[in-house]
Amino acid sequence: MNEIKFSENVSRIDISGIRKIFEAAGSNAINLGLGQPDFDTPEHIKAAAIKAINEGFTGYTVGPGIPELREALSHKFQEENGFSVSPQE
Repeated sequence: MNEIKFSENVSRIDISGIRKIFEAAGSNAINLGLGQPDFDTPEHIKAAAIKAINEGFTGYTVGPGIPELREALSHKFQEENGFSVSPQE
């Protein structure tokens, strides 16, 4: 079998910054960058996605995020986690 010979330049290529961050995070880090779940998408999520498409929510959001979602998260953190964060943070 033929052995693959790489250019000497390959040995000088550094790993990406993202990879460095992930490796620095340690063994308990969960990489959410890629992958396929081993279960079907739950029905309520499918229905919400279809509803969003039908209502025209098909583009990118503004940088800070959807105002209604930021409000809901602010409320959730206060009620369920016991700390206050404003929707503007």
